[in-house]
Amino acid sequence: MKTEPTVRPAPKTGKQLYRSLRWQVSTLLLLSTLTAVALTALTILLATALAAGPTLEVIRQVGTINTVLDDVQNRVVRHGAVLDQEERKEIKAKLDLVDERLKEMGDLAADSRPEVRRYRALVERWLAREGDIDEAALNEAAVPLLAAHRRVQAALIYSAYGARPEWLDWLLPTIPGGLAWILLMSGLSVWRAYRMRGQLSQPLQVLANAASEMRAGTFRKQMPEVEGVTEVLEIRESMEAMREGLVSSISSLDERNEELSTILNNMTDGVLLVGLRGKLLEFNPSVDRLWTTAGSKGTRPREGLLLTEAFPRFPDDILTAPVSRTLEVIMDPSASPPVIFEISTNPIKGQEEASTSAGYVLVVTDVSAARELEKLKLHFLSMVTHELKTPLTSVLGYTKVMLMGKGGELSPKQREYIRIIDEQASQLRSMIQDMLDMTRLEVGNLSIEASPVRVVDLLESALSSHMAAAKVAGIEIGLVTGELQDQEVLGDSMRLNQVLGNLVGNALKFTPKGGRITLRGGAEGKQAWMSVEDTGRGIPQASIPHLFEKFYQVERGDTRKSGGAGLGLYICRELVRQMGGRIVVTSAKGTGSTFKVYLPLFSPLNKSD
Repeated sequence: MKTEPTVRPAPKTGKQLYRSLRWQVSTLLLLSTLTAVALTALTILLATALAAGPTLEVIRQVGTINTVLDDVQNRVVRHGAVLDQEERKEIKAKLDLVDERLKEMGDLAADSRPEVRRYRALVERWLAREGDIDEAALNEAAVPLLAAHRRVQAALIYSAYGARPEWLDWLLPTIPGGLAWILLMSGLSVWRAYRMRGQLSQPLQVLANAASEMRAGTFRKQMPEVEGVTEVLEIRESMEAMREGLVSSISSLDERNEELSTILNNMTDGVLLVGLRGKLLEFNPSVDRLWTTAGSKGTRPREGLLLTEAFPRFPDDILTAPVSRTLEVIMDPSASPPVIFEISTNPIKGQEEASTSAGYVLVVTDVSAARELEKLKLHFLSMVTHELKTPLTSVLGYTKVMLMGKGGELSPKQREYIRIIDEQASQLRSMIQDMLDMTRLEVGNLSIEASPVRVVDLLESALSSHMAAAKVAGIEIGLVTGELQDQEVLGDSMRLNQVLGNLVGNALKFTPKGGRITLRGGAEGKQAWMSVEDTGRGIPQASIPHLFEKFYQVERGDTRKSGGAGLGLYICRELVRQMGGRIVVTSAKGTGSTFKVYLPLFSPLNKSD
């Protein structure tokens, strides 16, 4: 299977690539991605920094230390003067517990240890006092202890909640730079977007305006030059190429229309374009001349006028046929010769449905002179053939007399010469008779005397008439009636015998020695049929449609071999048609032929007519 070659675009240069839409969009996407990455990284770092506070265990240690110190503070301040040795030992034990907890906190308690040591020293000096101390002195001495206790608690809280990793100290100075980077990327994104607006929106708007002008019918104006991304420039080049192609096509169509217009304007035939409603849409100048020739009946043709108003003698159903047809109309029977128009109607198929018509094209030809010439030709032919029959009848008569020996004894050679003259004269008489019948059929002067005729009688007459000739030719001939009984057809018995005689005669001419000819008859529905079958050379399929044309011969030389002018089958068809019947032929080269004549059955109800 042949495939179409793939057309690959030429590689873009560096400048074209930089100005391409893909590069612009890619750059914008890259800047947006970098900005998103920077924001994401900053968010992660800040979240990590916030999450880098003390653990739950450290907070518990600080809470325990504060509880112990609060207990120590309460005992010392409220009961320091009356504490016994056991209670003082218990306070020292709790202070030792605080030292252990601070050691467990490690570096987080580095700022708290000095305060705790100073606070312990104050507590121990407080506990070392002995003797009764008045309340004023006691309150005065408790002030520095209370202050120390508050400093210890503040140091512990600072140690717990102010702890942070070392890298956070390193990160904090970089935050302004990160913000500057984010602002820079955002600015570049905005700048790139603005550039894309100028390189996309404005050029595309210019091209859209140009396309609108083209749609309005302005094709001669060149596409405007634009600046923008490579893809927009390619669109502009494609639109310009399309415009040039349209201009070229329109110019060709204009030239073609001019040629057609010249042809139509110089045609002797009238050409009319008629719409579905029967109104004239367009016509050539010959239509006006034909209208005058037709006797100027009706209204002079003009666009928008109904066809029947311009030509009242046109048939009312002239625009109803779904297929092309040709008919003749007598436009002015009073003229000499009568004015006869041949009208060819051709429906214009609609685009949506092939079965509907969008209008009609009518070709009107004045055939008055041609018909008058045909009439004169037929009259002349009839006269000539009639005049030829008289001397030919004398020739045949004298040859018959001489062959019978009435004119004296003939030598064998003389007899052979006279026999040839008799045969050729008989063929000539048959041809002249065919010519006479053809002319009478053409002018309608061939009379048909219809009467009921039995089908069997017609077949038997044809059989008996050709029995001797078939025997001489060495051909077997027979009749098969089948279920045929007394069926009758209404026709001219003489002309029907002529039809069957012609068909059997053709079978004898083209069936070789040893062949067979069979005559059959029957009835199908309301029709009777008669057929002539032979085992002759057959007829090529290409020749069957032309068999019933005037002067047609299947093969060259048939006229010389078998006589005749090719009018027999034409006459047979016309005679059968005038009697309301038809002839059907089936054949294949080398297998013989069958000619079947169908005629309407004669009904007994019509006998009284």
